Amino acid sequence: MLVDGHLEAALALAWSGDSGPGIPEDQRERVFEKFYRVRRPGTEVPGTGLGLSIVKSTVELLGGTVSLDNRGGGLRVLVVLPLAGPGSAALPNVS
Repeated sequence: MLVDGHLEAALALAWSGDSGPGIPEDQRERVFEKFYRVRRPGTEVPGTGLGLSIVKSTVELLGGTVSLDNRGGGLRVLVVLPLAGPGSAALPNVS
């Protein structure tokens, strides 16, 4: 699994990727539903189907977006968050 990120303009971008089978395009929106799991015969992976639902809810509460993409053999999850929104104070520098 690869995790990376950077700042661009007033946005924080973070992405995570793996080398698994990815998620079929017709199921990419459904994986954000609570308890939805991609089913593939012979590839039973433990889990509850809550992870991406929690990520999307949290990111959207913070004014951001989450997108999925199958790239180079695997899934890539991209999270984009505003560093400061209208009427909000800028985030403190913690570096």
